[in-house]
Amino acid sequence: MQNDVLYVKIGALIRGRREKLDMTQQRLAEMVGLSRASIANIESGRQNIYLHQLFAIAHNLGIDVMDIIPRTTFSKSESIIPADVTEKERELIEEVFAQEIRKYG
Repeated sequence: MQNDVLYVKIGALIRGRREKLDMTQQRLAEMVGLSRASIANIESGRQNIYLHQLFAIAHNLGIDVMDIIPRTTFSKSESIIPADVTEKERELIEEVFAQEIRKYG
């Protein structure tokens, strides 16, 4: 995964959770000690994020840091998913695998 794509995905996951909580960028910024502009830039993928900031953001969004780390493009399930499934079907199958992995380790 390229760095720029990685930061865009992380930002999108942060933004999605923040919006789900109906939290403003300003409020999240205050909670983690950043400026609102920094949160906006992180969410858009224009600004890289330090590891301690990632943990602070996850904590203040009430989620585990792994919830805002995008999955790699390869998963163990890919080797057993038939090649002729649609993209939507593939996403659903991968989500089921991810749930099982989380459940059973």
